Amino acid sequence: MKNLVLIFSILSFVISACTIKDAYLLHAELDAPLVQPPLHLASSNTDESVKLNLNVSGLSKRNVEGIVSKYQQNKITDSVYNGNNFNWKLAPYNLELNLDVKLSRVIYLFGGLNYAGNDNSDGVGGNFGLGFAGGNSINHFRLDIGANFQST
Repeated sequence: MKNLVLIFSILSFVISACTIKDAYLLHAELDAPLVQPPLHLASSNTDESVKLNLNVSGLSKRNVEGIVSKYQQNKITDSVYNGNNFNWKLAPYNLELNLDVKLSRVIYLFGGLNYAGNDNSDGVGGNFGLGFAGGNSINHFRLDIGANFQST
């Protein structure tokens, strides 16, 4: 029993001493559309129960490059990374269709679909959620809680 406790103590010390202190991202490749959640403007004066919104956008710059981190630290070498280590390939166009339904005076239900075309793949996604509004005719607010999903 003493040997088992001794072995367990030594293994616990070795495992806890061999932890990663800092981790750095050295290179990131991203091939996905730029999808923004819909913006819902609400007014207490309007009696709109359903809003349908269509967005079409296009990008002339289809690639974004940058630097995520310049410093690379590991046990073998500590060095400065030269060059761009972040590359984001964007879709040239994006099409979104969003629906906003007023369920009551203070509760909204929203959802939508989007499509982004690319040379290599097409991305389809969407959003859904609930909105909560309040205020008077001068000061008004709306809080949206939801989720976005995207496939490429």
